[in-house]
Amino acid sequence: MSVIELALYSILFAVLVFVFREAGWRSYPLISVCAGLFILYRILPHIESISKLFEAAGGTIPEAAGLMLKVIGIGYICGFAGDVCRELGAGEIASKLELFGKLEIIILVLPVLEDILNIGIEMLK
Repeated sequence: MSVIELALYSILFAVLVFVFREAGWRSYPLISVCAGLFILYRILPHIESISKLFEAAGGTIPEAAGLMLKVIGIGYICGFAGDVCRELGAGEIASKLELFGKLEIIILVLPVLEDILNIGIEMLK
């Protein structure tokens, strides 16, 4: 799926949400959830091909790529779930969910930062 197709689908879903919201349909957030799931479903093959590319490279690249994909996945999932919560009127839950996602990302990245600091210390010796 190209970026243009994805943008057109997103605009179509946004228009559907607007029309149903203006018509008084109370379940319009369901369209947003379906749109997000549809877009995620269409993006997954691209993520899988990136993962295969890193696996083919061998060495430490797959470890870094796996970490990178986890961080991107956590960010996307928490952002998507937070948007759904906000749309349903639960902004406080959304902010706490996004805070948890940020903390989880920091925890995942801490070992990499430690390795970078150790390399820097070794270079200064």
